[in-house]
Amino acid sequence: MSPSVRFSSIFLVTALCCVSCVVSTYGGPGTPPELPLPPEPETPPVAVHKGPAEIGARHILISYKGASSASPFTERNKSEAREFAEELLDRILNGEDLGKLAEEFSDDRGSAQDGGALGIFKRTDMVKPFADAAFSLEVGEVSDIVESPFGFHIIERTD
Repeated sequence: MSPSVRFSSIFLVTALCCVSCVVSTYGGPGTPPELPLPPEPETPPVAVHKGPAEIGARHILISYKGASSASPFTERNKSEAREFAEELLDRILNGEDLGKLAEEFSDDRGSAQDGGALGIFKRTDMVKPFADAAFSLEVGEVSDIVESPFGFHIIERTD
């Protein structure tokens, strides 16, 4: 046998042995090896809020110069606004009607004419501090002073 034929024979036998090892190790031709799957990426937990999906409320907003959506005619500063909101809260806690006070004093002119009524809304419809306070109230309950980018709120849950 010539050296080139002998080399070819050895090469062919070696190749067949390698294929045989691959087939016996991985289950035959066309069957991919079973490799471990990479771990699932961790997803951050989603905040789940218990309670109703929607509620109703009315409020009084006391705004101040520099607050979001404040009237250009607003002259009170932040501390004056807080003090005034505290006075209104005292009046409510002593029996005065939030709706009547909203009509007279609220800086949310859109709801003030309806006694501060905001209708039915979802948590995501409101800024977080307002929504957190409103959704934590029982029907008929009045909040403490709630600060938001718009000013200071007094909230009463109605539904």
